[in-house]
Amino acid sequence: MAVEKSKIIQRTLFAWFWVMVCTGFVCEEILFPLKSLTNTIFLLCDAVLMVLGLWTIRHRFDWFILLSYGAISFWSTCYVNHSSIIIWLNGSRDMFGILFMCPILRFFWDDLSRREKFVKMLDKHLYVFLVVQVICVPYQYFKYGAGDHVGGSMGDGFSGVLTLSVFLISFYLLHKHINKEHFVTSIVKNWVYLFFLFPTFLNETKVSFVLLIIYFLLLIPIDRKLFFRILIALPVTVLILGVFMTVYNSVSKDNSELNRDVLDMEFLSEYMWVDFDEAEGQASWALNDQGITPDIPRLTKIAFMFVIMEDNPDRLWSGFGMGMNKGGTTLAVTEFAQEYDWLVEGTTVTVFSVFMQLGIVGSVWAVVFFCSLFFRRPPQSPVRDTNLQLFVLSLILLLLVYADFWRVSQFCFLCFAAIYLSWNVGEEDSTKMLTEPQTVEM
Repeated sequence: MAVEKSKIIQRTLFAWFWVMVCTGFVCEEILFPLKSLTNTIFLLCDAVLMVLGLWTIRHRFDWFILLSYGAISFWSTCYVNHSSIIIWLNGSRDMFGILFMCPILRFFWDDLSRREKFVKMLDKHLYVFLVVQVICVPYQYFKYGAGDHVGGSMGDGFSGVLTLSVFLISFYLLHKHINKEHFVTSIVKNWVYLFFLFPTFLNETKVSFVLLIIYFLLLIPIDRKLFFRILIALPVTVLILGVFMTVYNSVSKDNSELNRDVLDMEFLSEYMWVDFDEAEGQASWALNDQGITPDIPRLTKIAFMFVIMEDNPDRLWSGFGMGMNKGGTTLAVTEFAQEYDWLVEGTTVTVFSVFMQLGIVGSVWAVVFFCSLFFRRPPQSPVRDTNLQLFVLSLILLLLVYADFWRVSQFCFLCFAAIYLSWNVGEEDSTKMLTEPQTVEM
């Protein structure tokens, strides 16, 4: 019975993953009548994720994270900001990846036998995911041009999520196949994982330049030969970065929406920051007069947090409640989203999303959660993979000011799985796993 439960959870989780990462492309490009059902499909997937999470949750800390979030978010949303319970529940769907993915993954990592089977299957699915993007992304690029439409199998609007996911998966799989004693040879031998980065050339995500540098620096094993390996890897990194920038700039210039050099410093400055009055005026005009979704630059959006809190000091600790990015189709939007619709629309960075919805209290809660990821090692897995953990940490820090992809539960699956994969079984425990039968306690 215990083994059956493990298989059910594993198969359901991977089925959930493929529905989440393929619904967009399938509904937009193949089965057009299903496009109207996209929100319903994602709602059902959220329900599946919640059931799996509640079914597998065991650890007291996981219960603490879940219950403390419930208390903080309910207090902020329903008590302080007087929103309905329905809005609170709907807004909390954005947190399902954070709340329920860790208990599910911990279920597999708590037992060495379950972990071995899960990782073997996970690697196969991740490889197939990369292959699928090589098919979907060029199709979208030639049909729509570079931009948000090029979200791979996840569809329109997921270009940023796709880029971070591809870099993370490619890094994990290539890093896993690197031989410290034959560093360059092992990279050349496993060149296909570098090739899988190709789709990120076509979707105009500027964060790719940062990711590419982090990618190659952290591929280098951290040991006594680090300096020597850096000398070898640096020219290769510069060469690949140069090729990437050339292709990227060529691709982006072909995009009729830009028609300018996206590597121009003036363009990059405008991309990150504009004046307050200019940002509010242009965003309101685009949204209310032109019906165009505005996208306030990221740093400007973060700066607006302090302006809004200065006008609403009573919301400093509690925030404005969950649901900022939900509603508008079936359910009503929150009062905050109505008043600041021009600011909420477009890219929402993690700092803005957490602080504006849950205030200082929720921000402290989020810091505790993310810090715990790097200190709660799975049982019998004492060996820390420093390179992989630093890569994931880089993504977490980058997302603070780049985007709030923690609302995307399939990205949470990939990122949190990488965290657990960064804890390795020691030699003694590995020997035990091979020589002793493993029992699965339910």
